[in-house]
Amino acid sequence: RRGADGAPVRLALKLMNSRHGDPFQLEMLEAAAGADALVVFNRLWSPERAVAYGGYDLSDGNLQVLAAARGRIGTPPLSGTGNVCSGRLLLDYARAGCESVQLHTFFQLPLSEYPATGGSRTQRALHALYFDPAHGVIAGMLELAQSGALERRGGELRFLDLVDRPCD
Repeated sequence: RRGADGAPVRLALKLMNSRHGDPFQLEMLEAAAGADALVVFNRLWSPERAVAYGGYDLSDGNLQVLAAARGRIGTPPLSGTGNVCSGRLLLDYARAGCESVQLHTFFQLPLSEYPATGGSRTQRALHALYFDPAHGVIAGMLELAQSGALERRGGELRFLDLVDRPCD
């Protein structure tokens, strides 16, 4: 920030997963609470295979840590990352306190894996995330509204209403 010559700069700190378990992850969140924003968390490490990996082990663990952190510690805005492979999982991250998510491997699928047959890879990926009738963001938000977990405001369902930020 000092090198920005007076221009306003906001920095997000990316917290990685550690091999030290959930208590250590919670300590990292607490220690980083002064950052402008946090990117939480990315990749697990397998010492046996000497490779980083993701999948549901990653997202399940991330969501577990975020649930444990909610209400315990104040955090800056969060951006979730790790196995964001459907709109429903994107909504799970929002309900765990993430205002946004980052997509990595979802953009690397073969084009044949996306339901849309036209458009760029980015357009096809976003189309799948939002419009999939079973697993998309829109279907998930409508279901949350029907269950009473999300309320309409002015007739609209708003994504950020899902974010349960303890420090607002």
